[in-house]
Amino acid sequence: MRLLVDGDGCPDIADMKNLAKKYDIPMIVYIDYAHQLHDDYFQTIYCEVGNDSVDMRLFNDSQKDDLVITQDYGLASLLISKNVQVMHISGKTLDKDNIDFYINSRYQSAKARHSHAKTHLKGPKKKRTAQTTNNFIKNLNRKLRNKT
Repeated sequence: MRLLVDGDGCPDIADMKNLAKKYDIPMIVYIDYAHQLHDDYFQTIYCEVGNDSVDMRLFNDSQKDDLVITQDYGLASLLISKNVQVMHISGKTLDKDNIDFYINSRYQSAKARHSHAKTHLKGPKKKRTAQTTNNFIKNLNRKLRNKT
């Protein structure tokens, strides 16, 4: 198992690194050249700046036994089709049983945004909470400990 991270906008990278190190699991973080990230434990893969370059590189590099951390439901759907384990940055597992719900939710949100083109729709009111971070770390710890 390897821990692959969609690093563009992904929080808790230091916590992920600590868990990967604890369980001796290789970790690779994928980011575009607009970001800089260096570490002595995990490998950083730099991708072109632009639409989906990070996602496509991560998808192409992923293997069946990998665990991928992402907030991108489109990427998650592709990974699931390759039998790759996927965890959202909230800590929820994304799989063949629930990905259609999240893809549809993303579609409905985009549809609402486009129908209100003259009105600015705000994103979530709350920033990432300590509870969300704790939930994510707890679930990631469980997955890495069990390596499944």
